[in-house]
Amino acid sequence: MGRASAMAAWLALVAGLPGACASRPADPLATLHPYVLPLAQEVVFLTCRWPLERPLSVALPEDASDEERLAIEVALRAWEEAGLGVRFSPSSPDLAAIRLSLTPEAVERDDGRPGIGRAWVDCGAGEKDAPELVSARIELARRTPPDWRDHTRPVSSEELAGIALHELGHALGFQGHVRGGDVPMVRNAETLRRLGQRILRGGSIRSPGLRALYAHPTGHELQRTPVSQWRTGRVDRLAALAPELGWQGPFLRAGDASASVFWLDDGGSEVGFWIANLAETLSNPTRILVLHLPGTRDRLKALDLEVRY
Repeated sequence: MGRASAMAAWLALVAGLPGACASRPADPLATLHPYVLPLAQEVVFLTCRWPLERPLSVALPEDASDEERLAIEVALRAWEEAGLGVRFSPSSPDLAAIRLSLTPEAVERDDGRPGIGRAWVDCGAGEKDAPELVSARIELARRTPPDWRDHTRPVSSEELAGIALHELGHALGFQGHVRGGDVPMVRNAETLRRLGQRILRGGSIRSPGLRALYAHPTGHELQRTPVSQWRTGRVDRLAALAPELGWQGPFLRAGDASASVFWLDDGGSEVGFWIANLAETLSNPTRILVLHLPGTRDRLKALDLEVRY
């Protein structure tokens, strides 16, 4: 398959459009949601992962019980043994690259619905180096979301191990979900419970998507599309100002329903933009719509920059 046809098939699968050839072997990255960088009249789709030169520092929940700690630790070990080349090392929360926490109730997912896990995973896209992951935060719930009777129950050890496995997959750089199979990146609660049970019993996992992601260099470019100047104008202006203000970035964040590009100001607050029409952008980057993140307008006005924005 040539580069153009491979890209067409990838875009068709990501956007859920017809046209992907079912007779060809499935691309392990077909359902990956790329990180999106709208800058300088171009929209770039790229992958982002951790460098492998050193272990990834991880902070486990400080209030975890022995049972909860075991469930998370076996998930970490399963990823170490999955053939990606990643290794983990324990760290304090203030120094860890990946931080995990436990919440008493369900967490709000990227699409706004309740769930038992969520990950926020940031890619550093500065100009000096290739884009790579720089931080990840994971929330794991101790109770399930309310069912149709508005009942909840405690999350079992098998479920916790399975959802930790899943969210760690996001934290390692795979945004999006695999449509089926006995793999950690599916969005099927029963499959994840079975995988959690398997790793708690000493079993292993496979993840073609993560292996494919880590087979490429970080910052692997999937597509670059020219767009109208106004489509990236807001990002371009802040990208020019941020170094003068001493702000860190840009950083990219990707999920199922949203994506963003932002900088960290001198107080550590996120200032930037979100892609309001992510699904449409993934199928047609020339239609990208970039809007201010909450609080960004106020932050820029406080700096007397509202005229330029």
